[in-house]
Amino acid sequence: MRTSTCAIIWGLFLFLSDSVIGFSSNAVNLSNSPSRLSEYAFVMPFDDDKVLVVWDEKETFYNLYYRVFANGYWGPKTRIYDTTMNSQWPQLAKDSQGRIHMTWMEGTARTNRDIFYAYYSGGRWSAMQKIYASAYNSTWPRIGVDNRDVPHIIWTHDRGEARGDNEIYHRWKNGTWLGPLDVSRSVGTISIHSNFFVRGTNQYALWMDGHERDWNLYFSQTTNGNWSTPIHVNPKIQGYWPGICADSKGNVHILFSSLLRNVYYMNRIDGEWSDWRVVSNGPHPRNFVYISVDDNDILHGVWRQTDSGKDNIYYGSATSTGIWAEPIKISNGTYCKTPVIKPDNKGNVHVVWFELNDETETGDVYYIKGIAGEGGSADAPVALFTATPEFGKPPLKVLFKAGGSYDPDGIIVSFEWNFGDGTSGTGIQVNHTYAKKGAYIATLKLKDNDGLMSIAQTTILVSDPPVASFSMTPERGVAPLTVQFDASASRDPDGSIVLYSWDFGDDTTGKGKTTAHTYDEDGDYTVMLEVIDNAGINSVVSKSLEVLRVYAPNNIQSAFEENRNLFFREYLYDVTWEKNPLNEQYGINVSRYNIYRRHSGSTFYELLSTVPADTFNYMDRGLNANDGGRYEYTVTSVDSQGNESVRQTASGSGTPGGAQEKFKNNVRSIGDRNY
Repeated sequence: MRTSTCAIIWGLFLFLSDSVIGFSSNAVNLSNSPSRLSEYAFVMPFDDDKVLVVWDEKETFYNLYYRVFANGYWGPKTRIYDTTMNSQWPQLAKDSQGRIHMTWMEGTARTNRDIFYAYYSGGRWSAMQKIYASAYNSTWPRIGVDNRDVPHIIWTHDRGEARGDNEIYHRWKNGTWLGPLDVSRSVGTISIHSNFFVRGTNQYALWMDGHERDWNLYFSQTTNGNWSTPIHVNPKIQGYWPGICADSKGNVHILFSSLLRNVYYMNRIDGEWSDWRVVSNGPHPRNFVYISVDDNDILHGVWRQTDSGKDNIYYGSATSTGIWAEPIKISNGTYCKTPVIKPDNKGNVHVVWFELNDETETGDVYYIKGIAGEGGSADAPVALFTATPEFGKPPLKVLFKAGGSYDPDGIIVSFEWNFGDGTSGTGIQVNHTYAKKGAYIATLKLKDNDGLMSIAQTTILVSDPPVASFSMTPERGVAPLTVQFDASASRDPDGSIVLYSWDFGDDTTGKGKTTAHTYDEDGDYTVMLEVIDNAGINSVVSKSLEVLRVYAPNNIQSAFEENRNLFFREYLYDVTWEKNPLNEQYGINVSRYNIYRRHSGSTFYELLSTVPADTFNYMDRGLNANDGGRYEYTVTSVDSQGNESVRQTASGSGTPGGAQEKFKNNVRSIGDRNY
């Protein structure tokens, strides 16, 4: 069941006493990469009138690019570093000296990335530093700078003990990099997609914890340098991809996404967490949201929202007590994602995002500036209400509650309701039943003792929800595995489905009634389909997909042997292995084994031979006495489709030795295998 809190529309600027934000009509395309994918942009205003924007762009690898706005124009697009790995997800933070600190994730594969750091000062980038590396995966870093100009970084760390057993780690630089500290302290659950804010000496962290379709938001902060025990802050609703900031009084403000296609807001004021409330005014596809606070403690938020079948970026602002104005659309695209907003020291705001072109798998980074202007006095009443539920089958009984409304400088004297179906009501709390299907705009109008009015609205959808259903072929296979997805079985009882959105479970998404996706790595994936009907109602269904791998042989051994008798002497390596029962257990048909050799210390293996699946030894003959220890061997399993297991170096000896009797034993054992 969904509950929403509706923000004021009529007279929406009256409560923002310091400034009103106005946006220019057109955003600026900063990447201009028509044949590439430019994504995950971040923005940072600095030095009064300058702006730095960074993003990652896919070439052979993902590389980091930047542009600087100064003296009234944008400088050239410039690559920051030349690497042979994928550099992604740049994040920025500014210190008191105007130096801008950056972190990002970098690696050769999606499952093996490390955390990097650099800074921008005087128009130049410093050398890059790898601040954390492990045998597993480190992703999605965030950065902040405290009042001593010390940078702090948190990220998601894969411990590798079990699939999806992740934690949130923290390091900071005070001369040298210190830590890491375990912030999330999770055991047996997944902690991912953290957000981070630093103010004064305090650090605030918020992250997702749980597992697919059961995500909770957990919060922790530092006191005297020590992280507090994480607490669950959204007990009544699931939370995704959160944003966090703290105002000058230390009050905490968060935005987050949800399965219910809304953007939600919560705060912690004077140590007490509020209930959540809806701040978006339209369908919100789950995606990263962002919230910032300016020098006057005005909150600024951005998120992705669907309007007429197109995903655009919306902006909302609020007071430090969490009273939100009606959001406005600031982009004019079709598939915009992952916005970031940062205010400057003049009250202006700077927003970046990227827009995808699904047909060509390309995209560009966009920037827009919001200009602060003069606002009015805060003397109008503030209209807020909840409607529970907001959608359902007829007859639909809805409870409307306006107890959150208030008047800053007086009292509210009347609450008038228009339910959108030709009926009305009065009072701070009312029930109303919608008998027929349709989309109804429910309106609350307030009047205070000064005769000033404000209104709030929300849409009530009375309709049968769509039914989401899909098939995937195959449902199990060996990586790389291409799977066909078909949602043709989905239906809407009283309308039509207008949008099919896919989450493939590996950080990639798609659209369309039918689609295909290739999984390059083994693992258990949860595939989700969300369908939306012509009334804006959604339905979600998920299925599990198992992507296997070919398992390497067990107990691979190699021994350097001397075989001799009265007539000849021969040196050889005897390579042996055992069948891996996991291949049969998972239905993988091993058809042959490949035997590889390399010089000790080298990273390059050469293929020596291939033997049938019922053979478990190989002899590398014709070697010299001094070849002991020169070579290393490995054996891989190959299935009937040509998929091969990973290479694991054999253990064993490179020195033939012992008495003549031992050599005789070697000869006899070799002879037993038809040497």
